[in-house]
Amino acid sequence: MQTSASGLLTLERDPSDATAIHEVFRAVHTLRGSSGSSKRRL
Repeated sequence: MQTSASGLLTLERDPSDATAIHEVFRAVHTLRGSSGSSKRRL
């Protein structure tokens, strides 16, 4: 979450920052994957 938040702040200042774009993408993708793997079927 910290990586995505700081990356979004960086992108707010410089929307063309490719490094920040990739960092945010990776952080959100990891969070999404982690949340999907923790779902339990009842």
